[in-house]
Amino acid sequence: MKKYRSYHTMLKQLAQRNTLPQSYCSNIDRSILWRWRRESDNKYTGSELVDIEVLEEFISRKEAQTIMRNYMKLVVSIASFLSVSKEFGRLLRINKESLVQVLSQYQKVTDIKMVLRLLKLPVSVFYFWKNQVSYKCDTSPLDLCKRIYPHQLTVKETNVIKELVSSDKFQYWPICSLAWYASRKDLLHVSLSTWYKYVCKLGLRRLRIKKKKPYPKGITAVSPNQVWHADITVVKSLDGMKNYGYLLMNNYSKYIINWLVEPVVSGEVRMQTIKEGYQEYIKGRKNLQLIMDGGPE
Repeated sequence: MKKYRSYHTMLKQLAQRNTLPQSYCSNIDRSILWRWRRESDNKYTGSELVDIEVLEEFISRKEAQTIMRNYMKLVVSIASFLSVSKEFGRLLRINKESLVQVLSQYQKVTDIKMVLRLLKLPVSVFYFWKNQVSYKCDTSPLDLCKRIYPHQLTVKETNVIKELVSSDKFQYWPICSLAWYASRKDLLHVSLSTWYKYVCKLGLRRLRIKKKKPYPKGITAVSPNQVWHADITVVKSLDGMKNYGYLLMNNYSKYIINWLVEPVVSGEVRMQTIKEGYQEYIKGRKNLQLIMDGGPE
């Protein structure tokens, strides 16, 4: 006599939701699966009580562990990509109140340190933001509770920093000069690091002076007629004709020793300008250095 296999009600419900693992689907006849998928939701009384058991069993299976592992890898990859961007860090600072409120609300069911690692946010920074949000102080220039952070400048001292930094009279003064000026005039006696800290915390913008990059030092002669430069420059006239200017220059004084304009590039013309300059200015001196680039000269 053929024995019929009995199936747990949980399998029927998983098949009805199309969440039955593939290992079970391969061992169950397709007609049975087809019939299970078309059964009504209220056929089995009390089915809502087994949802928790189904979830626990699903989590305990290797398929669920693989899915969760891949999901976490995806989340870590996205978080790593976003955390590299400076814009992402700026958005976190702008929305720090919302971030603190959400993590504080779900701190009992969420590992806060794991979330902070995904966001690449230091734990100390998060708790500093939490103190700022939870313990606001209207009398503090930095909106920090004076009981938790007692070593703060007073409102009067902070106003001195604001006035000096924002003044048009001192707009080109560096912060270190302002600190010494305030100390010498008996306006404010704090360290230079405190000045930098409060200028940054208060969001005070300073006018930055752009410094020109120094040009690389080239060949420099120490006496006249020590180094000469020979070059050919193309000069195009208004009628479209090209002419070539033969130049011979002294490196020491930048004086044009000899020059000539010809319609063609010629080695003979080049040698002629050099000989004329040599005969006029050197007069027997032998230690002359002539420099030319890789052009037609």
